[in-house]
Amino acid sequence: MERVRRVNQNPALLYSVFRVVVFGGFLRGSERLGDVDVAIDLAPRVPLTGNWVERFRQHAQTSGRCFRTFEEEIDWPRRELILALKARKRSISIQSWFSFIEMEKSAGFRYKVLLGNPREIHGELVGADREREKEASEPVPLPSE
Repeated sequence: MERVRRVNQNPALLYSVFRVVVFGGFLRGSERLGDVDVAIDLAPRVPLTGNWVERFRQHAQTSGRCFRTFEEEIDWPRRELILALKARKRSISIQSWFSFIEMEKSAGFRYKVLLGNPREIHGELVGADREREKEASEPVPLPSE
């Protein structure tokens, strides 16, 4: 959480960490721990209206890094934050918030909220599970010819 605090206090970054959850084997107390699974939800510090793409590109270009594609360039602010959180630790697996919410949970799934509102996060997980169950019960339509 110290890294999250440092990232959130760094005015040069274009995103802040809004929510953090740890989950997986780390919480089950597995004897053989592979990595620590952490889900993060990011909030942009730059309003995503108007000229935000140019602001992100400018930020990427001043980073001194080379980017192969336009998408890599505008994704740099998000990627930069993740790299700062990982701090070159292979044992930390950072997942997107969407992946955490939407992944199928096995029986005994556990998570711990490190940053954010636990009730809201629980409600989001329950809502996603209900939506998955609903979709699974609906017949899949045939494609139109």
